[in-house]
Amino acid sequence: MRQLAVLLAVALALPAAAHAQDTTRTVPSRDSTRTEQGDSIVRRAPPPAPVTRADTLRALRERLDTVKIDGEPVEQPNEELSVGTGPAWRTSYFPYITGGSGGGPLLAVRIRRSQPAEFEDRVTTRGALSLDMGIGLKGNRFVTARFNAPLLTRNLRTVLTASAIRETRFGFYGFGNDTELDDARVEADEDAYRVHRTRYLASAEVSRRIKGPLYVSALGGVESARFYSLSAGSEFGGTYGGELRETDVIGRLALVLDTRNNEFNTRQGMLLDVGIQGGTGGDGYRRVYGIATGYLPLRATTTIAARIGGANISSGTPPLNARFSIPAWEDPITIYGGGSSNRGLVRGRFTGTGVLFTNLEVRQDLYPLGTLGYITVIGFIDAGRVFENEGFRITTDGMHVGAGGGLAIRLLRSSIFTATFARGSDGFKFSAGSGWMF
Repeated sequence: MRQLAVLLAVALALPAAAHAQDTTRTVPSRDSTRTEQGDSIVRRAPPPAPVTRADTLRALRERLDTVKIDGEPVEQPNEELSVGTGPAWRTSYFPYITGGSGGGPLLAVRIRRSQPAEFEDRVTTRGALSLDMGIGLKGNRFVTARFNAPLLTRNLRTVLTASAIRETRFGFYGFGNDTELDDARVEADEDAYRVHRTRYLASAEVSRRIKGPLYVSALGGVESARFYSLSAGSEFGGTYGGELRETDVIGRLALVLDTRNNEFNTRQGMLLDVGIQGGTGGDGYRRVYGIATGYLPLRATTTIAARIGGANISSGTPPLNARFSIPAWEDPITIYGGGSSNRGLVRGRFTGTGVLFTNLEVRQDLYPLGTLGYITVIGFIDAGRVFENEGFRITTDGMHVGAGGGLAIRLLRSSIFTATFARGSDGFKFSAGSGWMF
């Protein structure tokens, strides 16, 4: 019994002795480590965490991801203050100059409502609704509404387009790869190779990711076109008479492989687009096409871009309007001649049921504008030909070549304006656009 009493006394004495020898204890704090010594309190800041690239990007986006009142965060948990998924939608507008079709350049304006993508994403916007309007000096004008949603869902891309386009001096030179531009005929009749074209079109395209960079894309649309002659002795007047009206309902299915590092200012990777199109215009027709584009960086400021493509209407009788464009993935290509196919030729200079073309371009960033963008020098060679009443084939015979250079101004991460001069078989041509040719 005596031994048990001694043990109890020792056990009761141990906590008091420990408290007498060490009066320091650590109290957890939300913002720091608080140490108490006697009656004084010393606050010690925790060691700083290493700053990573992700931390820097997160700090730059803090204003977009957090709601603040009078410059101070609201005293609530951050997860209750987050604004949806990603930054808020924004509105922007700016003027630009774009290429015309026989009536000179057009002064245009773009109004866009968009949701910015993350800095490291391949695109600049998760989704964008834009309205473009332009007018030229000789009556050309257009209105285009476009909804482009490359990232609003994980595996789907959607492009919706509606346009009304009036071209008062669209070029029509006949059919085939050997059509000539007769200067004497033009002197006698300035509208000898011109026709008035008005188009109304609407289309919807949905692309589904199969795996990684591989997509399957489906497009459907309708287009109404009206041509009328500007001169009874013109090439169009002699072929079709005074007026031609056409309606074409189209469908297209394509397989797309896209390994580009980004889509707004590509420096490396490739884009392969192979598809088949059917239309109801004329007597009905079917077209197959393939386009391969590649990008190679030579150094930090120099990029080589190359493209080769071909298309052929393999069956049926197409309407006239269908001969002037290829329904490529997300953006059609105008053929043959002009700012999207051969800058050394006027738009629509050569027309046929088939077309073969290639482009080589060197882009050299010349002068940095800080965070605003770059001024870039462009050098290029464009070559191609059309096929009419002959089978499509891979050949260099009869190629029409245009070569030249120009400047591009890239603003921020999305807007690129280009101006180029090129010499082709019909002399010097000027082209202006609101993006890279390809």
